[in-house]
Amino acid sequence: MQLRNQKGFTLIEIAIVLTIVGLVIGGIWLAASTVLNNNKKSELSRQVVQIVQNTKNLFANQTGASPATGFTTDTARNAGVFPAGMVVGNFVRHPFATVLTANSVTLNANAGNQLTLLLGTAANPLPRDACIELVTRVATQENFSRYGIFSVNGLTAGATVQNLSATCNVADPGNNPVTIIFNVP
Repeated sequence: MQLRNQKGFTLIEIAIVLTIVGLVIGGIWLAASTVLNNNKKSELSRQVVQIVQNTKNLFANQTGASPATGFTTDTARNAGVFPAGMVVGNFVRHPFATVLTANSVTLNANAGNQLTLLLGTAANPLPRDACIELVTRVATQENFSRYGIFSVNGLTAGATVQNLSATCNVADPGNNPVTIIFNVP
């Protein structure tokens, strides 16, 4: 039998090359999504601290001002309390928010000089891993004393928790709000 001089690739060679290319692209995609998710978690932690600092500064600079006099998310947004990256039109969003037409971050007055910062809603929840990361980064002794934080998802200063993930919703991992209560001067 005589062999002809073939030009080009066989189907098997093309399939092998496409499989290798697919695996490389899949690996890059996985690494990129992990880095993006970690960046969102870090950004959210920075934003929370900035919100607390900005709110404290707002009331420290206003003699006799108290959040109990009707301080709301809209008031805080208009006063520039939220970082610019969180404000989209008239809405305040955390980095994991997917619905653009709803607040996913609220800041409201409690009694006296106490405020509640809520991150995550049913429409724009925090993923469970982001909830755990945020609680871990914010619920530190340093933050409790430095920023006047009273509690983070029920954890108070001096509390020892064996498993911080217990403060995030295990039953519904798609809905993990984080509630931070803090005092202003």
